[in-house]
Amino acid sequence: MRFPEYLDFFSREGNIEVEVKFKNGGHVSNVSMNACEILKIVSGDEGFLNKMEFDGHYFDIYKYEIDPIKNKLIIKAR
Repeated sequence: MRFPEYLDFFSREGNIEVEVKFKNGGHVSNVSMNACEILKIVSGDEGFLNKMEFDGHYFDIYKYEIDPIKNKLIIKAR
């Protein structure tokens, strides 16, 4: 099964910032998204999206954080 590539996954439009924090360090660019895109991380009957590709490498997603004050979605990956 192929998992989505982070840099292609979100629209890069909208006023919500998406940030990724890797458990063992590393960095990938922040992107923007619209509020309706939050549905993209929920995968039908399977629940939340729990794997994603970052620059050609697959990582497990172990936590999503939503910060409504900073208008930010934080994806934690390992």
